[in-house]
Amino acid sequence: MGSVDFQTLASDILRLVGGGENLVSYTHCATRLRLNLSDESKADTAAIKELDGVIAVRHPNGQYQIVIGNEVPELFAQFAALVGDDAAAVAVDERRGGPLARFIALFSAVMQPIVWALTGLGMVKAVLSALSMFEIIKTESPTYAILSAGADGMFYFLPVFLALAASKWLKTDMVTSVAIAVALLHPSIASLAEAGTSVSFFGLPVVMLTYANSFVPIFLAMWLQSYMERGLNKVLPDAVRDVVRPMIVITVMVPLVLITMGPATVHASNLLTDLITGFFGDMPWLAGLILGGLWELFVIFGLHWGFILHITNELASGSGHTLVTGPLVASVVAQSAATLAVVFRSRSNKRRGVAVPAALSGLFAGVTEPAVYGVNLPLRRPFYFGLLGGAIGGAIAASGGSGSSSFAVPSLLGLTEFTEVGDFTLELAGTAVAAVIAFVLTLVFAPRERRDEKSSDQSFETTPIRLPGAGPVTGSNPIVSKVVTSSEDTSTSAIPMTASSAIPLAMAAADEGAVEIRCPVRGRAIPLSEVTDPVVAAGLLGKGVAIAPEEGRVCAPVSGELVTGADSDHAYGIRTAEGVEVLVHVGINTVELRGEHFYRVVAPSGYVEAGDILVDVDFPSVEAAGYDNTIMMTIMNTNELGEVVPASPGPKAAGDLVMVVKQK
Repeated sequence: MGSVDFQTLASDILRLVGGGENLVSYTHCATRLRLNLSDESKADTAAIKELDGVIAVRHPNGQYQIVIGNEVPELFAQFAALVGDDAAAVAVDERRGGPLARFIALFSAVMQPIVWALTGLGMVKAVLSALSMFEIIKTESPTYAILSAGADGMFYFLPVFLALAASKWLKTDMVTSVAIAVALLHPSIASLAEAGTSVSFFGLPVVMLTYANSFVPIFLAMWLQSYMERGLNKVLPDAVRDVVRPMIVITVMVPLVLITMGPATVHASNLLTDLITGFFGDMPWLAGLILGGLWELFVIFGLHWGFILHITNELASGSGHTLVTGPLVASVVAQSAATLAVVFRSRSNKRRGVAVPAALSGLFAGVTEPAVYGVNLPLRRPFYFGLLGGAIGGAIAASGGSGSSSFAVPSLLGLTEFTEVGDFTLELAGTAVAAVIAFVLTLVFAPRERRDEKSSDQSFETTPIRLPGAGPVTGSNPIVSKVVTSSEDTSTSAIPMTASSAIPLAMAAADEGAVEIRCPVRGRAIPLSEVTDPVVAAGLLGKGVAIAPEEGRVCAPVSGELVTGADSDHAYGIRTAEGVEVLVHVGINTVELRGEHFYRVVAPSGYVEAGDILVDVDFPSVEAAGYDNTIMMTIMNTNELGEVVPASPGPKAAGDLVMVVKQK
């Protein structure tokens, strides 16, 4: 496919799929350009199939896939240059999975650029809490006020930072998104919310709410903004669009959010508050179970304000104490403990770099935004384990009537405020149980994640395998690939072959210049035509063989130059000295895992010897995630070569001969 003009091909594809306005996101795997389109009916599939360089077109599960072959990175570079900022590349696929999966994927992408600053400021808040607790700095002092403003500022104006980050993924005008966020935080809006008086907008009742520290309101506002801007772009003349569009969007969106989000949030929050606090009388353990388990979700969706008001009212009442705060320590500590476990579980230095300070700020300052937004929610399982730990710990704490006589910060440092209300021993026990459950479950079951940096200086530490009477084998690697000439004796191969495949493959290997392809992993060979990927099964990516793996270490089947190494670590292309291009594709559609459960060992490019470790794969986790583990090895330039002879189906050891490629 060397004669293909990829710039022209990229331009034709973009035009035939409906242009940039029909493109939601785009990425690529080892052989395919993968697009998410707003409306697939606008794509001219028949015309795309006829383009020079296109092998096939598929669109499973809402993703539009254009099969190119191993030169897809060249096409992707040209395609990305044409698209520019009109669509989001690679990071977020908003249309796959259920609503929760899509929300978490988008949420994680949005939080990525701001989580480091949030984590750092969380640590500042933790230090301030400790300094004020030990009265090193008085909370009434100007020093504390200045440092507190620096630490709290980003949290207070979080909607603004979210607007900046989310505008990229929701494809909204960034300045307009920020203007909406700033309007929601305007002092006049805040003062109306604090006053508690009735408010109306052109006669429509408005329930005022404080939008500082919130996430969902601005996110929903931007989601609506994206549709509004898309519609306005179609009807407004070019001459006035840049001025009139933000004028209309801001004028409509700000009142719309206030009129809809305020009442919806307040009513839902009050309903939850009345329901859950009602359990403290007869079933305090149930109230603790719900509050401890769901508190972080309430905060994310802004449903916690009703509880804050309830706490304030109880502290101001005759009793002078509140039971609502009792289970909250377990909730906060559980999420922080789950984050701390990620430090030991994850192989990503970047993730650990966020997790350490995030866990500390949660444990000692009660600031869980860095832990939840930067670590637990993106990884999902730690967040769920934190909810579980918080629920059980909260139930234990509440069953003892634990509470506080002040507005205590739910953290380890804040535990001193819980000594006078209820059974403090059960408060401590609930907190400890919550931490242990979240920490242990995360440590055992959370995703390992891939390493940030990988080296290629690792190899098998395996005893060489020899046939009886064979000559000595040098080195410690049993996987050997060589070019066999007619003068060489193939009977002394260092790798034994099964009887079913030895005879035909040995005959093929006897041809002058034939190239042997070895099995990259222990497993069972299956015909390529039986794999579940129809493009590969039809031979559109070349002839080859498939392996159902029985172990997780995948090695190079030949020696040569590594010409393809997908960022998601699931596919590797190797070009031998004879010009044979071998693609090792680990799993089907595993590009969607974005490297999760794949731990690359080999360098991204350079020369590899047959038997060098390419990648270690956690196949049970890949299968649990719903993906086919089958390893597909195809000869990408089959049409330029002679016959490709695969091995017969059956068990194979790593290093067994599984394919021979003859020269023309």
